[in-house]
Amino acid sequence: MKTTEDIIRIVSVGGGVIVDSSKTTSDLIRIASVAGERRIIIRNAGTKTTEDLIRIASVAKNVLFDLS
Repeated sequence: MKTTEDIIRIVSVGGGVIVDSSKTTSDLIRIASVAGERRIIIRNAGTKTTEDLIRIASVAKNVLFDLS
């Protein structure tokens, strides 16, 4: 599993990623905030609260939540 810093580096140079929701909400917000137009997919997002998902979505332009 890549560290949050590794994922941020990948996203900041143009990569889209699929991330598991086991990362902390603050880490997911950090990743989403550098994504710009690149797609971020968060798997198992149903484990996060609605408020957490709203906070993540508010900083991202192209985030998809897998709520299954």
